Amino acid sequence: VRHEDLAGAETILDNANRSAPPDARVVGLQALVFLRQGKLAAALEAVTKALALEPQNAHLAARRALILSEMGDYANAEQILNEAITMLPTAGGFHALMGTLMLRQGRRSDARVAYREALRYEPHHTGYRSQLEELAEA
Repeated sequence: VRHEDLAGAETILDNANRSAPPDARVVGLQALVFLRQGKLAAALEAVTKALALEPQNAHLAARRALILSEMGDYANAEQILNEAITMLPTAGGFHALMGTLMLRQGRRSDARVAYREALRYEPHHTGYRSQLEELAEA
């Protein structure tokens, strides 16, 4: 989904949902488009629908956690993100998202643990490494 044409992406995905039975991937992409547009309530509604279609989809669960975090609902975001990590523990991005969530709550020590875990699964990811280095310096 290109950031420059989010309205176009929204229209395409909306049409796809109307012309076929609901598909968790399409609805999940809608959630991502809504999130990038700042339409958090619509994003949450879409990702919730997608998860109803595929409840064991760790990526959709992590996306729901991200949206909840953006809405300031850190407790539910953390719970759902932990569930996603349990489903797919090797997803470095999930651990990095947990690090970001911990930082938003001022939990720097927990953030360091999460970023270390992210690097364990994606050792060459420079963004995770930079974040961990910033936490070590502070």
